[in-house]
Amino acid sequence: MDFLLQGGLIMIPLLVCSILSLTIIIERFFSLRKSRIFPKSVLTLVDRSETDLSSLKNNFKTSPLPSILRLIQSKQNNTYTQVLEEIELNGRQAVSELRRGLVVLEIIAVVSPLLGLLGTVIGMVDVFEVVAKEGLGQAQAFSAGISKALVTTIAGLGIAIPTLVAHGYFVKKVETFQLDLEYYAHRFFQQIIADRKPEN
Repeated sequence: MDFLLQGGLIMIPLLVCSILSLTIIIERFFSLRKSRIFPKSVLTLVDRSETDLSSLKNNFKTSPLPSILRLIQSKQNNTYTQVLEEIELNGRQAVSELRRGLVVLEIIAVVSPLLGLLGTVIGMVDVFEVVAKEGLGQAQAFSAGISKALVTTIAGLGIAIPTLVAHGYFVKKVETFQLDLEYYAHRFFQQIIADRKPEN
């Protein structure tokens, strides 16, 4: 607590950034589980080349893959092009939902070090004001002032580094999920229209 208080008012937005970052990281960690995005029963159905989704339970409302497959099944009487457009549209919406919160993490990773630097600059201004009044004879006070000024930089970097790592991890995970969603959606689509010829 003493360490945090040394940083002054700049520590308040840094504290908000740290809480927000931690909240999003925990939420995304649980939301981006593969078992949630790709339920095993759904993958089994696709792997068996089955096109009847009636065997699936209605407990996958928050899972993007079953939603896309149900959409494909409901649109199977539409033209080939129309179904492809629906797949792309709903795929983009699903990926957008998977990316929720990642922009905020990116902003925090950029802003936190800048806030830390701002706090350090403000602290250094205070240090040099003391030097201007008392001179460099008070070495202990001068060193303590610099140490206090650097607290916000340490805090800013301490927030930014793990946030940036988490952001990169989640972005890579979403990209992988996006490719898998496209693969399973098109595979299911091809199973449904196996006896139909694509339109020109």
